[in-house]
Amino acid sequence: MRRGIALAALLVVIAGCGMEPGKPILAPGSMTPTSSAAEPQLPTAGAPKVESPLDTGRFELAPCDSLTEEQLAGLFGATPTGEVKNAAGPTCTWRRDGVNPHVTVTFLKTTELGISNFYLGKDKGGLFRVLSPAGGYPAVAWGVTAAGVDGDWEHGRCHVAVGVTDRQVVDIVVGQSDDKIGKKDPCEDAHGIAEMVIGNIKGAQ
Repeated sequence: MRRGIALAALLVVIAGCGMEPGKPILAPGSMTPTSSAAEPQLPTAGAPKVESPLDTGRFELAPCDSLTEEQLAGLFGATPTGEVKNAAGPTCTWRRDGVNPHVTVTFLKTTELGISNFYLGKDKGGLFRVLSPAGGYPAVAWGVTAAGVDGDWEHGRCHVAVGVTDRQVVDIVVGQSDDKIGKKDPCEDAHGIAEMVIGNIKGAQ
């Protein structure tokens, strides 16, 4: 019973921020991929430097490896099959019984500004919250409106972006189960899953 309660609490987060699973993610400050010629020196806009860049190549080829079977079983109570999409970059989405709860991990290709992209967009009216580092890497909760991506933060969805190099970001989306919406900040759960993902990437270096 205890495991079920803990699972439900974490899954609430899984209905994460912003878009339906697999929908393209466009980060504030860079709605299309940027060219290196136009980029400022990174980091910029107050963003922290990524001191120990991570090689994500293996996970970009197999994004569903970014969470282990054991981690997925702990989140969902079973091991769901990941759905691979590549709209905004190599992406894997896991869900249980329909849309929610769900988790999506995307290796974003819509910006080459890394975590700086989100700092550049922080004054444009969207959700922007600096979080504690995820696995030692800079993290922010973000959305294109103050209520979250598409105004859906209040509906149990949250995006957390983690800078893995000065130019690259991994985006984690959580969508909470219906019974958890409004009872826990979904960005806290997304941050917890981000730590899992970063830990797995670090372990593969």
